[in-house]
Parts: sequence; structure tokens; C-alpha cells
Amino acid sequence: MDKIIIAQEELKRIVSYNKNIVITFLFLLFFTFVPAFMFNKIINELALELLIPINQLVNGLYKFYIFTFLFSCAMFIIYTVSMDTFLSDKKEKALDALLSTPIFLSDLWIGKSLALFALSYTTCVIAALGFALILYVLFEAWPRDWPTWVYLFSIFPVMNVSLIALGGIGQLVSKRFVGVNMTLFFIGFTVMFICSFLVERLLRVNSVLLLAIFAAITMLFVLANYVSYKTYFTKEKIILS
Repeated sequence: MDKIIIAQEELKRIVSYNKNIVITFLFLLFFTFVPAFMFNKIINELALELLIPINQLVNGLYKFYIFTFLFSCAMFIIYTVSMDTFLSDKKEKALDALLSTPIFLSDLWIGKSLALFALSYTTCVIAALGFALILYVLFEAWPRDWPTWVYLFSIFPVMNVSLIALGGIGQLVSKRFVGVNMTLFFIGFTVMFICSFLVERLLRVNSVLLLAIFAAITMLFVLANYVSYKTYFTKEKIILS
């Protein structure tokens, strides 16, 4: 129960900063409309040159969008807003007071992670649905590749919250805040480009294979959280850092 209360209060604090709202809204617009204009030209050219059905092109490009562009949207939001989530209390010395209360350290960590996740994942889902709607308006074809939708509503949120929580541990127990952020940024974008590394011909990539690969990566993130929590996450390390 404490986790939910902390998450609610933290989310209120995040959205109370106008810059967070503006940044999130700009990312939402960018990752909804810019890929649509890019893919509009690609779909038209491929349909004419290769005589590939529009439905197949829409499915392939939406799959590419979900496994690459959408994760970058989450990464940008996490990177820009995490300072107000995990580091503000620490820099303002409010965290020391919080740690002297009966609040469990794990509740604080999970609550803050859930607050940032709520903002990040909601934005990503709205962008993904908005992009699908734009494709439908432009080409009268709705993306129907089922592994893509399974990823969006099951694996992707777990990956998202796991990366946030891992970053939270790093920022709370380390003095090298910039180093932690840059490391997570590098990890996130490496994951984002895995789809591109695998794709020589985008439309021939097996969606189930991508789903399995990203599920395995997500499990590694979950395992990294567990190991980091057991190894580094103590009040002493946070206060001394």
C-alpha cells in the first residue's frame, strides 16, 4: 500500500513541473507524427517498386516502429525526467529525512519507479496507438501483426519499468549520477538497435523471434535489478553516497 501512495505522490510531483509536461508532450508528438511522415514515403515507394501489398508493408513498418522508435521514446522520457524522480530528494537532502521514517527503502524505490513508469509507458502507448491510427488513415490498413501487440502490452512495460528501477538503484547508491545515466542510455539504445542489427530485409524478420529475443533481454534486466537490489541497495550506501 505504501508503494502505491508513494507512486501517486511522486507522479503528482513529476507532473507539477511544467518542463516535464512540455518535454513529454513534445516527445509524444515527435514519436507519433515524424515516423508516420517518414514511413509514408517508404511505403509508397516499396509498394510501387516491389509490388508488395500495402497491408504487408504496414505490418512490417509498424513492427520496426514498435521495436525501435517506441523504446527510444521511453528512453528519452526516462532520461530527462529521472532527475526529478530519484535525484531531487537526494540533492536537496530530503532523502535523509525520508530514510529516518518507518518507510521501507524498497517501498520508496518501487514507488518512485512506478511513478516514472506510469508517465513513460502511458506516453509510449498513446504514441503507438496514434501512429497506428495515422497508418490506418493514410493507407486504410491497421497493423495486425499479433507479436507486435503482445510485445507492446506485456514485454515492453516490464522492460520499461525494469530499466527505470535499475537506473533508480544506480542513481541512489552512486555519486556518479551522470555516469549512471549515460550507462543506462547506452544500454537502452543498444537494445533499441537490436532490431536493426537483425534486419537485412525488414519484411522478412520473424516477429515471434523478435518477441523471444526481447523477452530474454527483459529477463536480464529483471535479474540485474534483483542482483543490484540484494548487493547494493541499503540505507547506509545511499546516505554515504
